[in-house]
Amino acid sequence: MGSPAPRTPRKEEPRGWFRRKPLYDRREILAAAAVAQGKGKPKKALEQYRKVLEMEPDNPTLLMKTAVLFAETRQPDDAWRSFRKAADLFRQDGLVDKWSSVWSQAVIYFPRSTEAWLSLAQAKASRGVPADAAAALLTGSRHFTRRKEREERVALLTEAFRLAPYTFDVTMEYASALVASGARSDAFELLEELTDRTTGSRHRKVRGRLFRLRPTPAAAWRWLRASFR
Repeated sequence: MGSPAPRTPRKEEPRGWFRRKPLYDRREILAAAAVAQGKGKPKKALEQYRKVLEMEPDNPTLLMKTAVLFAETRQPDDAWRSFRKAADLFRQDGLVDKWSSVWSQAVIYFPRSTEAWLSLAQAKASRGVPADAAAALLTGSRHFTRRKEREERVALLTEAFRLAPYTFDVTMEYASALVASGARSDAFELLEELTDRTTGSRHRKVRGRLFRLRPTPAAAWRWLRASFR
């Protein structure tokens, strides 16, 4: 038999008094990243965090931190991938609050992404409070004000209405979005149903909107009657 192959020496520090520093010191790298971030040096912080991510590619907390830094340094594709991966990992671990937090950060940097708003709503709805999810979608829809974005606005408000049907603010904005997209009859039906679910000043607002959609004498009379009720 031949002699055994010599062992490759470890890359870590040798034994003895004069030990070399480890090649990968997680604590020191994270500390350097935090210092750089605190000094307003996002690129330097990102460089440090990425060293750790090479060793821990499925660390959702670090992915979220790097996502923000990618966004702040104008690297949207990398930012989006990091936000999405962090959210998926938190979701898989059942950490709903952190899952929601990721998308709450993402919509700051991607306010015109329907996927980001819908994902945020999904995370919020998973807590069992659909009204919070609908409120997030309502907020998101207000970023889509351009003519070419009407379809996206309607999509967000359709989902908001599904989650919280006939909520006053959601229904009113949904009706406006439908009118802008050409679906006036659908908007009219929504508002007619809403009149039976409102009172006071809200009822007057709905009647006023109905009159503007169909300015008939009957609609005018209902609006005036609501105003003096």
